Amino acid sequence: MAKETMANDQLLTTEELAERWHTKLDEPPEPDPEWHPVAARIYRSLAQSAQSQLYQPSDWAVAALLAESMSRELSPQPVVMKDGEVVMVSRPLRGSVVSAWLKALTALLATEGDRRRARVEVQRAASEEDSSGDFTTLEDYRRQLRGADHPDPDLPWSS
Repeated sequence: MAKETMANDQLLTTEELAERWHTKLDEPPEPDPEWHPVAARIYRSLAQSAQSQLYQPSDWAVAALLAESMSRELSPQPVVMKDGEVVMVSRPLRGSVVSAWLKALTALLATEGDRRRARVEVQRAASEEDSSGDFTTLEDYRRQLRGADHPDPDLPWSS
């Protein structure tokens, strides 16, 4: 569940934010089937990420514009040859284009660093499958792996 830290350091749940902002938590629009696979994957990853619960329709519009830009830039481009023939050519990515994409992804809080700078914290639910627990030392971890009743004979302090 996504949480946002407010100015007074009070954490609010997504539902509390939605209630405060009088918004609906809608499903994101489907990706365009014509998009380049990389652009569609990034768009879908935004929809699957916890911070997308805070997205408004304008955020999804920005995400769709970004995916469209990515798709066009990543797809082969028509090039007119000297003889007038048009061929489709894949061009190398330009740094300025990638920089613009990263800036847009920052605005959408796409990475952990972006969310930290915006003081939005995503708290992951504890998985029932994750039984590893918290370990304070490497020896605690080793003991957990072998079972508490079987100390490591190679370590003098583990008897």
